[in-house]
Amino acid sequence: MDADAETLEQLIETAYQEPVDNQQSISYKNGLKRMIHELRNGKGTQFVMIDLYHNFRENDMVPVMLPTNNQKLYQYTWHMLLLLREKELKNRHLISQLAEAPTIFDPYL
Repeated sequence: MDADAETLEQLIETAYQEPVDNQQSISYKNGLKRMIHELRNGKGTQFVMIDLYHNFRENDMVPVMLPTNNQKLYQYTWHMLLLLREKELKNRHLISQLAEAPTIFDPYL
């Protein structure tokens, strides 16, 4: 397990152990438990973070109203997904530039 996976696992475990007062807390907690198992079984950290984000949204968990450790988990997940999105956009931009390169430098134009 890499460093990101270990950090994510620790954050999920501490968030799971912290009591959450909300109507949807049982479903939310079950989702956290499932994600711990998926992470330990080798599912990629990016996919687990996407599932975590969906778990927050599906259970109507408001980040500001969450206890401290759950807020840390949400902030970490949101930040890492934002970085992933930026990286993906940069890669797509580079690919689109490379795809256009042959037409721009084609000597027969």
